[in-house]
Amino acid sequence: EGRQMTIASSNDEGASWLVGSSIDDSLSRYSDLGVTPDGTIICLYTNGMKRDRDKVSIVRFDLDWLGGS
Repeated sequence: EGRQMTIASSNDEGASWLVGSSIDDSLSRYSDLGVTPDGTIICLYTNGMKRDRDKVSIVRFDLDWLGGS
């Protein structure tokens, strides 16, 4: 089962992780991240209470919102 969708960042190539920022408090799963040419980070993910009724959501944020740089 899925859980709350949280984005975390690492400043040391994944050896440790900064505290994550929540983008969705509902049951979420199957995410993918991308970065646009202007540096906007995009997260595409599914969320919903039943797998056959999941919806696809997308959020945009930047490193400032995430708390990293």
